[in-house]
Amino acid sequence: MQMTAKNITRSALTLPQKSRALLASILLDTLDENVEPVDNEREWIKEAKRRDKDISSGKTICASHKEIMKAAYEAIGCKR
Repeated sequence: MQMTAKNITRSALTLPQKSRALLASILLDTLDENVEPVDNEREWIKEAKRRDKDISSGKTICASHKEIMKAAYEAIGCKR
């Protein structure tokens, strides 16, 4: 298999959550902070920082995975 971003991404998404988090952390550490973000990446970073601040301050309360999955199944009319 040729090493392309698409193939690497597909493989990485099969990893367990902790492994994906570690990989993401390693990749982020390799990025040069002086490189200009492409496209709308700057706005996504700004939004991520805003959301992190809201969650950390308690302004936004997150639902648990269990609650989200229950709501999703109910939304599509699937009993589980």
